[in-house]
Amino acid sequence: MFGNMRHVGLCLDITIGSDCIIGPGVRLETGRSGTIIVGDDTLLDAGCALVARRLVSIGSNVALADGVIVSDDAARIRTVGTGAPRGSTAVVIGDNVLVGRNTRIGPGTRLGAGTVVAPNSVVQGVFPPNVYLCGVPATVHGTAVTPPPRPPMRASTAHRHGIGRHAHHVG
Repeated sequence: MFGNMRHVGLCLDITIGSDCIIGPGVRLETGRSGTIIVGDDTLLDAGCALVARRLVSIGSNVALADGVIVSDDAARIRTVGTGAPRGSTAVVIGDNVLVGRNTRIGPGTRLGAGTVVAPNSVVQGVFPPNVYLCGVPATVHGTAVTPPPRPPMRASTAHRHGIGRHAHHVG
C-alpha cells in the first residue's frame, strides 16, 4: 500500500513522475517482466487500474478519469472483437491526453498526444495525435480541441478545483 495506491504483482518496476495526483483505490498491477511508467503532472482518478504484463506507459499531463482501466493483457480486459492481440502487447498513451470515466484501454493501444477519449469507450488500436475517440469499439469522431498544456498542478490547486478531491499527491 502506497498512499491510496495498491500494487499487486511479482515485481515493482513502476515509475511515477513528479506532481502526480493519485485518487483513492488506484491499482497498479505488474507481472514478472511488467513495467508501468507514469509521466509528470498526471492524474489517476479514483478506481483507475493500470495492468502491465509487459509495458503500460502514460505520458505527462494526462488525466485518467475515475474507473479507467488500462491493460496490456488481453486476458485482463474485455475488448470488442476487432482483432484484439493475444497475450500482452504494450500500451502507450501520449502527453496531454484526456480519458473519460469508465473507459477501457486494451492491449496494443497507442494514443497520440492531445487525444480525447469519451467516457465509457472501449479503445483498442493505434490512433494519431489530436483526435476525439468515442464508442464501443472506439473510433475517431473528429479532431480533438484540447487546451494548451496546463502548468504543473500542485495538489492544493487540484483540490481547490475539485480534481482528485480525495486524492494523494505524489512528488
